[in-house]
Amino acid sequence: MATPRDPAAGPYVRVGDVVSATVTVTGAESTPTVLLFGGARAAVTFNQSSPFLFSYTIQAGDNGEIAFAASVKDAARNEATDVGDTGLTAGNMHHER
Repeated sequence: MATPRDPAAGPYVRVGDVVSATVTVTGAESTPTVLLFGGARAAVTFNQSSPFLFSYTIQAGDNGEIAFAASVKDAARNEATDVGDTGLTAGNMHHER
C-alpha cells in the first residue's frame, strides 16, 4: 500500500498546505464556485473578474483525492453547461500516523 513517503504513490499534501486552481470564465458576469472533496469543502477567490485564482488550505479531517469541481451561473442563475476540465486533481490527502 502506498504511503505519503512513497514517491510512486503520487503527490501528497499535509494539513496546512494550500492547493490552488485557476478558473477562466467567458460570457458570464458572475464568480464561479470551486468545490473539493466531493463538495464537502469550498475554495475561495478574491478576484473580481476572470481569471479567478481559487485557494484552499488543507484542514484536519480532509482525506482522499483532492479533486476540484468548478461551476458557474450567469446573472439569471442558469448553470453553465460547458465547464471544460472537471476532473482536475491536486494530489492526495492522507492522515499521517
